[in-house]
Amino acid sequence: MQTGPIKVDYRPEIDGLRALAVIPVIFFHAGFDAFRGGFVGVDIFFVISGYLITTIILRERTRGQFSLLGFYERRARRILPALFLVLLCCAPAGFLLLTPPQFESFFISGVLGAATFVSNFLFFLDGALYFDEADSALNPLFHVWSLSVEEQFYILFPLMLLLLIKFSSRLLMFAVLLMVLSSAVGSFIYGEQQFSVFYITPFRAWEIGSGVLAAMYLFNKDNDHRISKNIDSVISWVGLSLVVAPIFLITSTEAAKAFPYMLYLMPAVVGTILLIVFVTKETLIFRMLSWRPLVGIGLISYSAYLWHQPLFAFSRNVYGDELPGLTLLILALLSLVVGFASWRYVERPFRDKTKFSRASIFSLSTIGVMFFIATALVAVKYQDSVIVKNPIVEAGQIDFDQYMTDLPDRFVECRDQSILEEHINWSHGVCFESKSDKPVELAVFGDSHALHLFKGFAEHTEKNAVTLWKPGWFNGAPFVEKNQIFFDYILNSEAINTVIFNVWWWRLYELEGAKNFEQKLTKAVRTLTIAGKNVVLTADVPTLNFPPGKCLFMNKALARPQCSMDASILSDQEEYLSVFRKLDEIENVEVILTRDFFCDADDCYALRQDSLLYADHHHLNSVGSDLFVEFLAKRSHHF
Repeated sequence: MQTGPIKVDYRPEIDGLRALAVIPVIFFHAGFDAFRGGFVGVDIFFVISGYLITTIILRERTRGQFSLLGFYERRARRILPALFLVLLCCAPAGFLLLTPPQFESFFISGVLGAATFVSNFLFFLDGALYFDEADSALNPLFHVWSLSVEEQFYILFPLMLLLLIKFSSRLLMFAVLLMVLSSAVGSFIYGEQQFSVFYITPFRAWEIGSGVLAAMYLFNKDNDHRISKNIDSVISWVGLSLVVAPIFLITSTEAAKAFPYMLYLMPAVVGTILLIVFVTKETLIFRMLSWRPLVGIGLISYSAYLWHQPLFAFSRNVYGDELPGLTLLILALLSLVVGFASWRYVERPFRDKTKFSRASIFSLSTIGVMFFIATALVAVKYQDSVIVKNPIVEAGQIDFDQYMTDLPDRFVECRDQSILEEHINWSHGVCFESKSDKPVELAVFGDSHALHLFKGFAEHTEKNAVTLWKPGWFNGAPFVEKNQIFFDYILNSEAINTVIFNVWWWRLYELEGAKNFEQKLTKAVRTLTIAGKNVVLTADVPTLNFPPGKCLFMNKALARPQCSMDASILSDQEEYLSVFRKLDEIENVEVILTRDFFCDADDCYALRQDSLLYADHHHLNSVGSDLFVEFLAKRSHHF
């Protein structure tokens, strides 16, 4: 986050505005329902960053005091010491508390990405979803993506500004305005692609650029832009309303995901600009934002932002996803306390040029960056050795990536390669058969939820051979329209008599909508049953609300093993199961519920027969696949 202006012409209301940004972000990451829109606080910070940095550069250049080296020195003094302290504290905790599936993302996208200011790109490449709690809530360094966006701005913008301002201020204004407009249009057009719009800097440039335009406007107009005290006051109130409104009016995560995404950010961005431009010492808003407690929180906002996510994420990793509200509130307040300590004893001392010279700052920064790069790379390369004492690892494999890696060693690739070559969605697909010398009798089709069952079906059914079809990312929907080649292949095969559909059903139901889901699935099922094929629909495995590795975490000083959750979690299945029940009435269709295996009347379990069943929140591991399919085989008439 942007950490503060130079002391020249200090505006306390900006620090108050920072407080209004950081508090909702902290409460949003805490999971408080009243702050579902709290993520817009990050966007407020982006606008403030653009305004403050541009103001500093323009003023120093006018006074003949600006230098790139001095600018980067101040950024290093302001940003890096507190960041390095957080990384230094988080790295050992990552070794002790994170499960193998979390380990690489934490050290590469988090530690390495934060140290090199590219974590936003690494999270993008990793496919991490900001609004998916499984990705964000348990990663202690998930929040550093925004720091990378700002650091990239700090590195590149001064160079652009100095280059263009040599020609004319009008050219500079035009260039920034063009950047803002093109970025905004791009964010609108590609708003549905959350990965890109959320993480990639060019799609964030319109927010930072808006702050740049506000700074240029105020710098060039000085106080001539003031119309009247009353109008300034009215516009200030409008600005504050626009800043606050989305924080509380976005009432669900699904609303936050809605297209176009930038429309949820626009009010906060516009409101921030209005506050920056029109708040004067004569307005009531100035006195409100200059309230000393708010200013105090604003001053420590950078450190508080750095610390809040590790406190939440590590606590969730130890005690489970669903922490009590009081615990979350205490952690939120603790982030402010720790943030104050970090600001007082780390940020401020490193800004003191009498204690740390320019040479020492650059030297320490370089050493710090190299240290954390090395730490991340060594940790990932030798993770099997460095976390071998972790009881989660010692108890057995829970990594779904490893599960997929093991499949080619056990099974054979599909013989009909023409199918793979013709399938338009097969760029990341897999196709395996259990036996190469016998005709396939049973086909398993779907996404990664079909994949995690394949081993069990291949080893625990009486069918001659089993084949798995998983047609690439987001393409595993068992619909004729999406996978016509698969259906043609099954229909033309005399040997295949049974087809099992398994996908992440509730997610598919959510994406398609109730009407489309029912129509498309009904068409797929009838297409196969009319041809004399048996169809088995297996419901989702329960999605865990805690890391499955916690079942095996035996450090009783930190937490008791958590292996169950309330059976009410299955309520998410009811909507798509209503469609299953209709299809169950069709001849040769069989529906098998998972709750009978994983749950009793009150609870659902991640552990069975003292064995962990899950590889992550919603995928089974090898043991889970074996045990679950053994259960299915006893319940089914078709395999």
